Amino acid sequence: MSVGRLNIVLVGAAGKVAAPAHLNGLEMIANANIYGVCDVDLGQVSDLGKKYGAKPFTDFDEVLADPNVDAVDLVTPPFLHAEQTIAAARAGKHVYCEKPMTRSLVEADSMVAAHKSSGTTLMVGESYVFHHPNVAARSVIHSGDIGDLLHIRETKGAWVIKPEESQRLSGLSHEANAPWRVDPKLSGGGQFPWIMDHAPHFFATARYFAGGSSVRGVTAHSKQMTTDSDATSGTGAPTGQAIT
Repeated sequence: MSVGRLNIVLVGAAGKVAAPAHLNGLEMIANANIYGVCDVDLGQVSDLGKKYGAKPFTDFDEVLADPNVDAVDLVTPPFLHAEQTIAAARAGKHVYCEKPMTRSLVEADSMVAAHKSSGTTLMVGESYVFHHPNVAARSVIHSGDIGDLLHIRETKGAWVIKPEESQRLSGLSHEANAPWRVDPKLSGGGQFPWIMDHAPHFFATARYFAGGSSVRGVTAHSKQMTTDSDATSGTGAPTGQAIT
């Protein structure tokens, strides 16, 4: 570790969706040092290494074997999180892991257990609780100015991508740049737009507003989903059911 600074390697550094935000964020943290960048494309990580003064890696095992690495920042797909997080714990490295944590509760429990056993720190990233409107809303709720919080209801609107973001992504959507996001086997489940890679934001925000209160019940509403052929015939099949 550099004096007073953690040597961090961003894994999945060549990604176009979350990786640039992580690199920008790490640059602004006084006690963080971007020690390395890791991805499978040597050309891309070499370019990033030159840009950020970081060591390029193309092999995660080499990252974990480097004694100078204190922590890894995983900006990789969910199907890799459990394996990489547990390996990092065994190597004595701290982990900041992008949401969703992983694909199942069993995998999540194994990740937590590995870091408890190793005495290392595991944190799952959740950006929505740092957004100013959400911070302000939580402050108002917790001040008691609007009374007791009894119920939280959330809805999802259409994606709105700023022109500069669209240009950065070559006019393609986040899903086109990271197709695993809409593959239930790789992401953990869900159908667009309620994909596992995005839906955790809503649950995290709700719990943030509620002050981390324990979840006592969950209710789901069924919805008719149609395919192109269903739309023509006027039929559709329910895809969910209410649970408590």
